[in-house]
Amino acid sequence: MDIDVFYKSMAYASLYKSYGKTLDEVKADDVTVTLIREARPNGLFRYLKEHDFQISNPYKGIYYIDGKIMFPTQIIATGELSKEEHIWLRSLSSKMKKQDMKELFNRIHQLESTFDRDLADSILEVSIDANKEVVENWKGDDTMCQALMEIMEPEIRLREKELEEAALQRGMQKGIQQGIQQGMQQGMQQGMQQGMQQGIQKGIQAAVDMLRSFGHQDREIKDTLIKKYNLSAEETEKYFL
Repeated sequence: MDIDVFYKSMAYASLYKSYGKTLDEVKADDVTVTLIREARPNGLFRYLKEHDFQISNPYKGIYYIDGKIMFPTQIIATGELSKEEHIWLRSLSSKMKKQDMKELFNRIHQLESTFDRDLADSILEVSIDANKEVVENWKGDDTMCQALMEIMEPEIRLREKELEEAALQRGMQKGIQQGIQQGMQQGMQQGMQQGMQQGIQKGIQAAVDMLRSFGHQDREIKDTLIKKYNLSAEETEKYFL
């Protein structure tokens, strides 16, 4: 990370600010720049100080840059961050250890908001891609398999709920079109049952695909499905075609 990379990031931020659909739609005050790397960029810091930029360090591993600059800018050295306070930022490093990955899984599992989980899933995806060796060493670990299933659980339930609501709506429409109360009740009941079943199946399929991508064997995944969802061995086969 050198001075040219620093100015390139300013250029990207400027382009983002200029790409609004109307004049000044993206306000300059709403744009910030964050640069992340494992170690502190001492060479860049020397250059900035020599050219009258101010560098402050309010938190361990987080540096604010002020002076002749267009947007508020911070540089984060993930290797200096606190493991307890900055687990999310530390997860953007390529130097994570197995225990760090486990802690990330635990933090994601504790999230309740759908919005928070979506953001956390994005961080998890980046972290897994940057720490492939850790993931490789973790393949076949039962605790990882269980952790992934638990992380996928809210997504399974969310898909189930969405499909249930859509099916309920279809059932109501069907009942109204029939013009009789009995038809509406039957339509709603059928729709709800179909929606719940489809939601569970799609959620389980997504979990199976993710576990496969981590290198878990089909036999191991099938055993997990049988235990968690009370499926028979025959019922699990449709997820492995």
